[in-house]
Amino acid sequence: MFTIKKFKAFTLAEVLITIGIIGIVAALTLPTLIGNYRKSVVENKLKSTHSQLANMLQIVNTENDLSFIPEVDAKSETNGYSYDFSEAVFEKYFVQNLKIAKKLTSDTRFDVCNSEGKGCYKNPSYACYILVNGVGVCAAINSIKGNISFQVIINPQRDVLYSGRDVFGFVVPRDITNNDYSMNIKTISQASLYTSSNRENFIKSCTSEHPFPSYVGNGTTDREYFCTFLIARNNWKVPTDYPIRF
Repeated sequence: MFTIKKFKAFTLAEVLITIGIIGIVAALTLPTLIGNYRKSVVENKLKSTHSQLANMLQIVNTENDLSFIPEVDAKSETNGYSYDFSEAVFEKYFVQNLKIAKKLTSDTRFDVCNSEGKGCYKNPSYACYILVNGVGVCAAINSIKGNISFQVIINPQRDVLYSGRDVFGFVVPRDITNNDYSMNIKTISQASLYTSSNRENFIKSCTSEHPFPSYVGNGTTDREYFCTFLIARNNWKVPTDYPIRF
């Protein structure tokens, strides 16, 4: 005689409860996982792009007499910045030392806002390129001092970009004595003013509604430079007190 074994199955109610619990756990953990992933992408791309730019400048230092900077024949504005000049210098001396996928047109203007979507601005003096890793790099070169301002745009495909999340920046001064460039954490704008006691000022400037927050002793500078310094100083990792969420 055959006997029929009975197997205990889940009831519909038990299945629905289990699915509900899974949904709640996913809703609680997914935003954190996505945020951590986005943060990791920013850290890696920012560090990698900084390294590429530093290597590029080192090659330019070796292969060129950097007295060339003021001699490029391009129209400049009174403050020393213009798209024409930035493009002329970058095209002639720098682009061949970067892995560039695409050059953006002269009318390309990125809307850059603070983390709340306020204080938006467009900078017309930058010559912009897309690297093979998808990161946007824009350069504005001062025809008077020769200093280079870099915008690093992690997500150039977005319509509106946020300082400190999508857009970061470096200022590379031209060493008049040695007539060359040096790119390291000390060259990031406002780095010389940083102390542990004024860290809160850097954090506030990173999210300022003003595109170019003022800082005692050093005029004004783009707010993304403050954000960049906070990450660079933490060994290219977003610090725990970073004011912008990913």
